[in-house]
Amino acid sequence: MKRAQALVKAASNSIGRTNGHVASEASLRNLLAEYELYREQYDRLEQLMWELLLQVPNAAKLLRIKGVGLVTATTFVGETGDIHRFEHPRQIQKLAGCNLVENSSGKHKGKTTISHRGRKRLRHGLFMAMIAILGKNPEFQELNQRNLTREKNPLNKMQSIIALCGKLIRVFYAILSKGVDYDPEKMMGDIQQSMKAAA
Repeated sequence: MKRAQALVKAASNSIGRTNGHVASEASLRNLLAEYELYREQYDRLEQLMWELLLQVPNAAKLLRIKGVGLVTATTFVGETGDIHRFEHPRQIQKLAGCNLVENSSGKHKGKTTISHRGRKRLRHGLFMAMIAILGKNPEFQELNQRNLTREKNPLNKMQSIIALCGKLIRVFYAILSKGVDYDPEKMMGDIQQSMKAAA
């Protein structure tokens, strides 16, 4: 609102076109009406997403993870479907195309990268979710820092994000399949244990 008021004040003192203001006002009204329409559609869609998410057992618990929002939770649940059809989170990782494969043929040994096979929307949703999580979640921030600075085989930023997407899949799988709550202290404990094991 402050920015809008500043713009109005600046516009009243600025030099601009003195004709065609009727057309300009009509165009602005159309833009505002279009904005309101999109806003209403967004609100209705968000409400529908809430309603559908609450129908899935334990799905609302995903939102208790700092950095995980409604879009992330609904994308994961919508793309994976019934969590009980998976016996292990690695299957979801493969479904998302985040599993590691080696690009090699014959005697040539290529780099190990993610497969990019599977559900593109799920893979993209996990990647974007991890970007948001790394901005807010101290547990995943510490995991990321550990990946980047470990002595043996340190990862670059992209590799670390992909590895953390795998960790997020395992966390989501445990919450949805077992009904457990996300526990930041347990996450930190797991981090400390893995660091001791690597030392």
